[in-house]
Amino acid sequence: YKKDSLKPSTYHSYDQLIRLHINPRIGDQKVKDLKSSHIQKLINECYREGRIKKKIKNKKEGKNKQDKPAKNPKPKGLSARTVKYIHGILLQALDQAIKERLIAYNPASADSINLPRHEKPDIQPLYTEQAREFLQAIKDNSLYPLYLMDISTGLRRGELLGLKWQDINFTDKTATIKRSLIQVGGKVVLQESVKTKKSKRIVSLTDDVMAELKRLKARQAQDKLRIGQAYQNNSYVFCWEDGRPLRPDYVYHHFVDLLEELKLPKSRFHDLRHSFATIMLEQGVDLETVSTMLGHNSLAITADIYTHVRQEIQAAAANKINAALSASK
Repeated sequence: YKKDSLKPSTYHSYDQLIRLHINPRIGDQKVKDLKSSHIQKLINECYREGRIKKKIKNKKEGKNKQDKPAKNPKPKGLSARTVKYIHGILLQALDQAIKERLIAYNPASADSINLPRHEKPDIQPLYTEQAREFLQAIKDNSLYPLYLMDISTGLRRGELLGLKWQDINFTDKTATIKRSLIQVGGKVVLQESVKTKKSKRIVSLTDDVMAELKRLKARQAQDKLRIGQAYQNNSYVFCWEDGRPLRPDYVYHHFVDLLEELKLPKSRFHDLRHSFATIMLEQGVDLETVSTMLGHNSLAITADIYTHVRQEIQAAAANKINAALSASK
């Protein structure tokens, strides 16, 4: 019932969670018969076992003593975050059932269900020296402009790949962030929106980024002439030589491979966004400005994510004060 109001990526995610985890466990239950115990059992199983897999059976025909029995792989549970999404889907669906007077109370209500604790993933940004080393080492790589821009702006991967040339203002040295390139069911989809209202923003670009973008645009003009009618004129800033959009998963794996090749600490592509924020904070930029540039919904989100960086900066500040006071003795 919510399909028309959801983003394609969100709908696809909900659909997968329902098909793979909810329906196999409680799909045959009547809504009026659902109890909190059923929901809790589903939550526990998802967290402990993950997706329900069919058991692998031995073939009776041709089996002899030397045949080893087939083993079912050890189940891998879902993350606490994914389990929370599953609970949220059930909560919304059963709230709708209440509105339609199919049930009197919601068996998935938060006060009836115990959810696994969500541990935030460790952030592994490239710090200033590492980021400089990384960029210096990949200057000849075709995706150098993309990495430079990401470390210099903190854009999300989808925002970066969704940029079109009309979004770049070469006079004001800015980029307007208003769309996102994502993957839905293995297909690349341009979403004419961004994550939140504050994600729609204008970001300032450095002189180095502007210089790379000018070179990139000139190179793409040459590609159009060389390839001719086969060129896909999508106007993407970052794309293949024939104009096709870059797949988000390709960019992720390309980044991981580069880190391994350069013997730099393992990071996710998303950690380049954290690298930007960390470097900005290290350089003394105030938290509110960093939060605005990242497109966070609130200052509290930024403060929570970068607590460790702020503590390091405060410690460094304390050392400077100590040195100043000690020198005055």
